[in-house]
Amino acid sequence: MAVNTRRANVIAGGIGIVAANAMPGEITPKMAEIIASADAPKLLVPPNKRDLQIVGFKELSVTEKLDELMEMLERALG
Repeated sequence: MAVNTRRANVIAGGIGIVAANAMPGEITPKMAEIIASADAPKLLVPPNKRDLQIVGFKELSVTEKLDELMEMLERALG
């Protein structure tokens, strides 16, 4: 994973990919560290959870989030 992450142009995923143990059993602390340390831009999608609020973030449906992610990916990849 570390080798491929260093070669990535863009990294996209749920916000939990950069938070150790945020996704129990899916993202290890080492994996989160590798992703967070990568030079590539990270496009992170926050979850729809009432107990997790991100300041400055507007609430969107999952479809709207994915549409916005696709637009950001297109810009990042040229």
